[in-house]
Amino acid sequence: MENQDLQYLEIEGTRYKTMLTKKFQSRKAWIPANPYNIVSYIPGTVREIFVEVGQEVGPGDDIMVLQAMKMRNLVKSEVYGTIRKINIQSNETIPKGFLMIVIEPDEDDENIENIDIQSLEDLNPLIE
Repeated sequence: MENQDLQYLEIEGTRYKTMLTKKFQSRKAWIPANPYNIVSYIPGTVREIFVEVGQEVGPGDDIMVLQAMKMRNLVKSEVYGTIRKINIQSNETIPKGFLMIVIEPDEDDENIENIDIQSLEDLNPLIE
């Protein structure tokens, strides 16, 4: 192992000298999920939608039911805001990673300060 191949890697304040693989160096950077975009975490069928465009929601409010592998998953809001767009319909089959519902942030929501939001249009190209 040549000295040129070694690089420094810092983990929780501790610095290590190691050789990083090409796979590690070219990995996609982790980006925290945006709680204002409700994205399907599994493929499934939309069974019920409890909200409408323009409706105000808050943490814990029921948004919809997504059925996958005969299990019904109740999707709840994590944030305060207003439903801006609904990209799904009842009984529609959707893939993993599909943007189902967009919530416009409430100005009084404490969570908005913890998220780097330039504008809602920058968050996902599916928003019109």
